[in-house]
Amino acid sequence: MSFYVTLPSDSSQHFFPDNKVPNYVTQFPSPVALQGEWEVALAEIIYPHTWHNVNNTNNLFGFDLGDGKFTSRRIPPACYETVPDILRAINLNSFRDKIQFMFNSSTKKVKVKAENTAKVVFEKGLCNLLRFEPQVIEGIVESPHFADPNAAFSLFYIYTDIVSPQIVGNVQVPLLRIVTVRGNDGEIINVHYDRPHYVPVIRNSFQAIEIGVRLNSGELVPFERCKYIIMSVPYVCCPKQFEEHYTHQTGSGLPYYRGIKFQKGYGLGGMFRHFFRTALPFLVKGAKVVGKEALITGSQIAQDVLAGENFKASLKQRAKEAGKALARKAINKAQTMIGNGPYKSKRSTSKRTIPSKVRKERRRDIFDP
Repeated sequence: MSFYVTLPSDSSQHFFPDNKVPNYVTQFPSPVALQGEWEVALAEIIYPHTWHNVNNTNNLFGFDLGDGKFTSRRIPPACYETVPDILRAINLNSFRDKIQFMFNSSTKKVKVKAENTAKVVFEKGLCNLLRFEPQVIEGIVESPHFADPNAAFSLFYIYTDIVSPQIVGNVQVPLLRIVTVRGNDGEIINVHYDRPHYVPVIRNSFQAIEIGVRLNSGELVPFERCKYIIMSVPYVCCPKQFEEHYTHQTGSGLPYYRGIKFQKGYGLGGMFRHFFRTALPFLVKGAKVVGKEALITGSQIAQDVLAGENFKASLKQRAKEAGKALARKAINKAQTMIGNGPYKSKRSTSKRTIPSKVRKERRRDIFDP
């Protein structure tokens, strides 16, 4: 047994006047009563690609031309496709002799050059967009990370108040699905999932559903120039049984995951990359030694069987001998690498001799007889 519900963001404005496109409550015409255990998923979502990656929360910066007068300025809110577009919108051409913003298309990094006593002040928001730390820039400073104007809008988190909370990072939140952002500015995007990911429903009776659409930072998606988004949500009866331990709390809002603006380093793999780079040659060489010893042991067992000895007894004896031989070789190899005493052994140096055929003939001196 299954059924679908479609949730437009503008359908219940008279019931919930505070509804917004990224956070709204949909009122059903009649209560929904479910018997047994159910699961729900996001099957389809239609949303407008109409948000400003530069808006009133991240467009402020300040500068001092060296005269001690601090000036603040805001970049016009818009959807900027490239970093050079953002730098042109900063519009400091009249002060190019004192402050310059440059973009390296190869490294994808931004460089700020402040001449003499001029300064540039980056606050939180714009500095994250250009991949700087909040700071006062004097002289020449390059961003430590490559800049991407759409980095904050790579995916959406869809939350709803009727699903069992899941572990997302360090929190438990009622996450319905993560949606990967597609398309270009101004387009209407339709995403359909042939294989929806189902999560358990925690309420068997309800007449309204709350939906929240947030970025990885935890902020609501700042949709512009749009009236609604539409979601198609299928419900299916679940044969599994689980204990309901979460209850609906009216008016408490939807908890959500909040990530960081950008992440440094190589992650877990970076912690062990030097170890594997160093250990891999020894592992390969060790495998070769084991393979060679196995061939020798096999030939010895064959000779014993041909000589009339018992196969099991020969196998047991030769296996012990092979194990002792491998252990002895491993100890000898370790001693040659680290030395036998408290000091490391020095590598023996061999004198390189040049063959007589390649020696250059010594030129004759005018005083030679």
